[in-house]
Amino acid sequence: NIYVYIYTYIHTYIHTYIHTYIHTYIHTYIHTYIHTYIHTYIHTYIHTYIHTYIHTDNTYIHTYIHTYIHTYIHT
Repeated sequence: NIYVYIYTYIHTYIHTYIHTYIHTYIHTYIHTYIHTYIHTYIHTYIHTYIHTYIHTDNTYIHTYIHTYIHTYIHT
């Protein structure tokens, strides 16, 4: 039956298309979400860490951490 064939073909096509689309969408979304989350977390953590170190009179460590962050963020 030609109609069954066409129906199956269209069904498979749509299924594959939707699957690929959703997969890509979810992947992109999750990637962006995780990236943002990690970035925010690291930033907050390091920021707190620096503030703790600022209050201890240690310029060397502060400079080192600051340089490290800037290098890390820009890569």
